[in-house]
Order: sequence, then C-alpha cells, then structure tokens
Amino acid sequence: MDAETFQKSRLYQLDKSNFSFWSGLYSETEGTLILVLGGIPFLWSLAGTVSGRFGFGPEYEITQSLSFLTLATLFSAITGLPWSIYSTFVIEEKHGFNQQTLGFFLKDAMKKFAVTQCILLPVTSLLLYIIKIGGDYFFIYAWLFT
Repeated sequence: MDAETFQKSRLYQLDKSNFSFWSGLYSETEGTLILVLGGIPFLWSLAGTVSGRFGFGPEYEITQSLSFLTLATLFSAITGLPWSIYSTFVIEEKHGFNQQTLGFFLKDAMKKFAVTQCILLPVTSLLLYIIKIGGDYFFIYAWLFT
C-alpha cells in the first residue's frame, strides 16, 4: 500500500471513528432519556390507543404488543435517519464512496423498514402466543421455538 492510499484510509477511519463516537453517545443518551422520562410506558399506552382505534381492546395484548413494536421501530428509524444521512452523504461523500442519491437512500430506508416489519411482527406474534398459552413451562416452548 502506498503512502497516499494509507493516508486516505487513515483519514476515512478517523472520520468514521469520530462519527461512531458521537452517534453512540447520542444513542446512549436517547435510550437513557426514554427510560428515565417514561417513554416505554407512553409508547405502550399509545399502542393501546392505536389498537383501540381498530376495535381491539386491552384483552388483545398481542395486537397491542405488535402495535408497540411497530411504533418503536418507526421511532428508531426516524431518530436514526439523520445519522444515516450524515454518514452516507457527508462522510462517505467526503471520501468518494457515496454512489447514492437522496431519493434512492430514502426509498431504501422505507424498504428496510417494511422488510423488518414483515419479519419481526409474525415471529413476535407467534412467540407471544406461545408465551400466552404455554403455562408454567412457556419458557421451554419459547426456547424450542427460537
């Protein structure tokens, strides 16, 4: 590896490392604030309201759990979007690696969210159903499922 390639690689890694530090700090702060300020109970209540608007009462805890997961992943996707945009369109572009347009990037993010939901929701609903009907030994059935 020549000196120029080494220098470019070193600068890229420094930028990525610096970005990783700040995005990690933000992530830890966000998670702490969500726990301290009651974000999870709030989101659970909101999921109950959303489920209720579709005619599902509190006895439909699996439906409320799926609403909760959808809202939580939506929140995570929205709060993580600026960090992804900065990484792709500032850091990657600065070093000549970005080949995406903003439209393609956003379309890709929506597809990623949809695929995540298509996998997460059925698996979670089945696991919650196993826990619900499993009785005292639900953990064995859940373990066998996973």
